[in-house]
Amino acid sequence: MTTTPEAERTRTAEQVRTVCSYCGVGCGIVLDVGTGPDGRRTVLKASGDKEHPANRGRLCTKGATTADMLAAPGRLTSALVRDDRGAEPVPAPVDEAVRETARRLRAIVDEHGPDAVAFYVSGQMSLEAQYLANKLAKGFVRTNQIESNSRLCMASAGTGYKLSLGADGPPGSYDDLDKADVFLVIGSNMADCHPILFLRLLERVKAGAKLIVVDPRRTATAAKADLFLQVRPGTDLALLNGLLHLLYENGHTDAEFIARHTEGWEAMPDFLADYPPATVSEITGIPRTTSGRRRG
Repeated sequence: MTTTPEAERTRTAEQVRTVCSYCGVGCGIVLDVGTGPDGRRTVLKASGDKEHPANRGRLCTKGATTADMLAAPGRLTSALVRDDRGAEPVPAPVDEAVRETARRLRAIVDEHGPDAVAFYVSGQMSLEAQYLANKLAKGFVRTNQIESNSRLCMASAGTGYKLSLGADGPPGSYDDLDKADVFLVIGSNMADCHPILFLRLLERVKAGAKLIVVDPRRTATAAKADLFLQVRPGTDLALLNGLLHLLYENGHTDAEFIARHTEGWEAMPDFLADYPPATVSEITGIPRTTSGRRRG
């Protein structure tokens, strides 16, 4: 009896734990990787990693179809090399292309120094590929000139985190979702963009937590909200300033916490005076006495 290449790859499959390379939630996935008679490795199946703390085995459609994506046609099957910049690329053996690339990199570094070399990498690279790219740039070539579109597309958020919270990353953890009593989701459609994280949030909502959503659109996330504030586009900061105005005016701020963890608070009372409820209502379109648009 003969076996097909697919059957042979299945017979020799190994499991590899990794992280999904789509959105930023960082779900753990387990890949079944098979090796065919020709030595090529193929991802046969992707499943959720039940031991991973981010998703606990759950995967959205993107993560669950990772194997299909990796097996899709149109991917390079060999290296492509141009004899000169204006020529058409032609197939070349991978080992030969790697050696030529290394030779050219070495020549540039020897003549001009490591900072003459820059790397630009993709946010859709796997965790392992990102790690290797950074090791190649910083540890071997010894250049700090490495950039990623994943950092560039988050530059504004990173700057906001840095200015407001002191660090360029979210200060909380996913485990906080399991303990929160109220969620304020503003400017994010989690249900469509980060469904695994949203499912975890909804588990807490089912246990009694409240969900408040602020968004100009009635999104799938807003449909699950206990309170939906449909602000005018571009007025979310005015709403936040108005909420802080009320917290301060009603004595609900923590003076000890503010003194220990913030800078520049002394300027806030005068600033917040420009955002009383009537002004914020006019800016955002949210009535002063509204109870919001509740679920159902």
